[in-house]
Amino acid sequence: MSPSFPNLLVVGCVLSLLLLWKKSRELSLPPGPRNWPWHYSPPVKSTQKSWIRYAEWKKVYGPVASYTRRKSFIIVINTAKAAVDLLEKRSRIYSDRPASVMVGELMEFDRSFFRLSISNPRFQIYRKLFHQELGPQAVKAHISTLERETRTYLRNLLREPANFRKHIKRFSSSIVIKIAFGYSVVSENDHFVGLVNAWFDHANSQLATAGQWMVDSYPFLKHLPRWLPGAAFLRFADEERKKHRELLSAPLNWVKTQIAEGKEIPSFASRRLSRPQRSPEDDDITKYVAASIYFGGGDTNAAALITFILLMVLHPEIQQRAREELDRVVGTDRLPNIDDAENLPYVNALIKEVLRFHPVAPLAVPHRVTEDDEYDGMRIPKGSTIVVNIWSILHDESVYPNHMKFDPERHLSNLTKSQAGPQPDPRNYVFGFGRRVCPGIHLAEVALFLAISSTLAVFEISKATDKDGNLITPRVAFAEGIVSFANAFDCAITPRSLAVMDLLNLGED
Repeated sequence: MSPSFPNLLVVGCVLSLLLLWKKSRELSLPPGPRNWPWHYSPPVKSTQKSWIRYAEWKKVYGPVASYTRRKSFIIVINTAKAAVDLLEKRSRIYSDRPASVMVGELMEFDRSFFRLSISNPRFQIYRKLFHQELGPQAVKAHISTLERETRTYLRNLLREPANFRKHIKRFSSSIVIKIAFGYSVVSENDHFVGLVNAWFDHANSQLATAGQWMVDSYPFLKHLPRWLPGAAFLRFADEERKKHRELLSAPLNWVKTQIAEGKEIPSFASRRLSRPQRSPEDDDITKYVAASIYFGGGDTNAAALITFILLMVLHPEIQQRAREELDRVVGTDRLPNIDDAENLPYVNALIKEVLRFHPVAPLAVPHRVTEDDEYDGMRIPKGSTIVVNIWSILHDESVYPNHMKFDPERHLSNLTKSQAGPQPDPRNYVFGFGRRVCPGIHLAEVALFLAISSTLAVFEISKATDKDGNLITPRVAFAEGIVSFANAFDCAITPRSLAVMDLLNLGED
């Protein structure tokens, strides 16, 4: 006997109700602006920086927000708790990088350490080599290089104070080129420094926004003819690929020539290339790790140092207090060294506050989740791009009261009774999370301490004057980019005394 229509109708209704019940039980995606006209989205000013816009989302959507850009689903994390919960405690599935036809395939970045997938067998090899070269104990072998480059930077600043940005970039690049390849920068227009600066200046702002390239959502676009209108992205990728290949090969070829001529200089690359038994695979690994040291470590420190100069122009009272501590602890007959660091709490607090006030990579480098996950009642789909708003974390009013005030005292233990400090160390966040923590963190910390403490010990940093003698107050503004630099500004940098000038002439390299 066949089922009657009423019975079929009842079964159908029950199944429909079950499906609706199951759907209602499914977790929702993190809230955020959508492409639907009826979905509320906070107003966005055209001049608003992305890290500030994302931070404002926190007021509307909470600590975790999401949005879709073409076919990319992007999750924005705006608090330290959410970042630690996901990227630290669940680092196994939150440490990959987003797949990108543009950056990975067309620009050929996917084998570099900072883009490499954690599933690639090379990832652990790269991490081990970085630790051997730049780990907390290994960095001690590079102290003499750091001190020598610090003196060169100070002398350049003395000769041409108006070109402080150029001197800072040279200082940061010289350190990593020396460590990676044994190459000494002796010219203001050095070829290798020019290579990395040209690549960075071209790529930094263009690679900063998650999901920005249409070819990542529609891969067939990579086959378009270069001459076709709308194919400018392919010509851009061609230029970046060419620059990247030269960055990978030129310094390494220099090392190989030095070895062949018996003039090798100790470095990461020379030690690896001088091993008697090595394979082409070994040499390829050496190429990518050396290059990652080379162009991964220079601009981040440079951005922090330029921010430091800007903040010292605006806060002479803080500059003076740090200088008084240096004079009391170090004296005026020598430059600070790394052994002085533990006795300079205010200088260390100042460095932390520079990193907090404007983190060098406000949105870090995006992560990718490799499995479906759940967090705080929200569904996080496999393959989502994860953007951590480090700027928002370090400007959380509940953690850093009066967050837009530059105040090193927030990092000291002897705060006033009205403050519950010291506040969280920004270094726990600015160098990344989980398995993607910056491998050069220890080198960066030493380099920043030596450069900042020595600059304070030797120079007065103040406002520049215009042609009528009026003081110029620089504007606090920063450019978009993976690494975010302060916009151009003028300042006056003068030696504290003739004795300081004599100090810089000692040990001329």
